[in-house]
Amino acid sequence: MLLFTSAEDVLCQALSAEVFASKSFAEFAKSSLVIGFLDYPRNITSSPDWMRHLKERYKIRGYPNALLFTPKGEVSRQLTGYRKGRPVDYFGELKSAATPMLNDLTRRKESLKNQGFREWEPPGGIPVFAKFEKRNAKFVRLKDAEGGEITVELDQFKEEDRRLLLTFPAVAELNPTNGDSVKEGSP
Repeated sequence: MLLFTSAEDVLCQALSAEVFASKSFAEFAKSSLVIGFLDYPRNITSSPDWMRHLKERYKIRGYPNALLFTPKGEVSRQLTGYRKGRPVDYFGELKSAATPMLNDLTRRKESLKNQGFREWEPPGGIPVFAKFEKRNAKFVRLKDAEGGEITVELDQFKEEDRRLLLTFPAVAELNPTNGDSVKEGSP
């Protein structure tokens, strides 16, 4: 979810206090959303170029304005405005907009688990849903559900994941970054 907001706007302040500060929203967001907040000043020309570009790209005309994205980065739904004193309505609309995507994502993850995908948890990092591809003594290569490659240092994983990763045979070379070859046992 990408929220276009302004701390100077009365409706944005109400949305923040009535919905985003609630325990129900916090629980839902923690398990279901990745949220980006873009706080615009009253004078749009005071905003950085990239913020003005995003506002133009998504044709945002007022605040608050929330865009819900699919996992592939496509806009799925737009929630415009907020009616002060109506947090249940807004939260209900947000949940009903997000639920079909979340259900599809859950079904897709379940089918991918049969293909070797799982949650990997680097300590202090964001869990990654991916499939083991290969490792050497220092790095691990995972493949995400979209086919992208993720290379992580072995010691960045939680102990349980590290033990599992060490059961896979090591390869002599692994390219942790664009074209840089790392041989097993070297930094």
